[in-house]
Amino acid sequence: NERLRLTAGVRRHHEVIDAKSLGAGADFLSTLSPPMTFVASTSANAWLPKFSLEFNPIDNLLLYATYTEGVRDGNLNAASKVALIAKQNPAHADQIETFAPEFEKSAQVGVKGSALGNRLMWAVSSYYNWIKSLQGYGTANFQGETVGVIENIGDGHSAGIEAEIRGRPAPGLTLFAGGTRIKSVIDSIYPDLVSPVTTVPGQRLPFVPNYTLSGGGEWEHALGGSGWDVFANGTETYTGNYTTYFQH
Repeated sequence: NERLRLTAGVRRHHEVIDAKSLGAGADFLSTLSPPMTFVASTSANAWLPKFSLEFNPIDNLLLYATYTEGVRDGNLNAASKVALIAKQNPAHADQIETFAPEFEKSAQVGVKGSALGNRLMWAVSSYYNWIKSLQGYGTANFQGETVGVIENIGDGHSAGIEAEIRGRPAPGLTLFAGGTRIKSVIDSIYPDLVSPVTTVPGQRLPFVPNYTLSGGGEWEHALGGSGWDVFANGTETYTGNYTTYFQH
């Protein structure tokens, strides 16, 4: 009806990556049959749905809930790194030639509102993300060298709340501020990884900050009836600390 809307859709994702290397990792390549070419391939295939429900209890207030699924493509590890690992662990070298896609399911609920004739707008939402086949960085020492490759290391999740407020205190002037509080966790690490990881269950997801803050403004002014505008804007963003794959 007028105040209730349902949106549903689906996206088809299909990608294939093939690579061939003739020069990297000569020792490994020499063990291959002619023409001694390192070939690797990875693919991602997924149907990604999205559902959204929106409700306006009153004209200047919106309640909404969404569910989406996404994928982060896999790719290839460098042939030279694969070759070095293969020299010491040949039985498992093909397991780290490529890494598989990472899949995410995300749910979000929120509220948006406006006041003062739309001169003040605000939004608050919370979300939860399920992450499967997390792409992580594993390292191992082979022949005195530290070798790092990307693997699918385990599963994790993240949850948070975000808020934003935007206002127009004067004609042509807009000010805004916002922030996000994020909690992320590694839920499990797959056993028997070819290249070990220092990441452990309970650790924060690598490279996900614990919070972000931002604020700024924009001023715009029309130059008479010339059809030209002048404007100036600025934004300040602060990103909280985060861990890496090398930190417990």
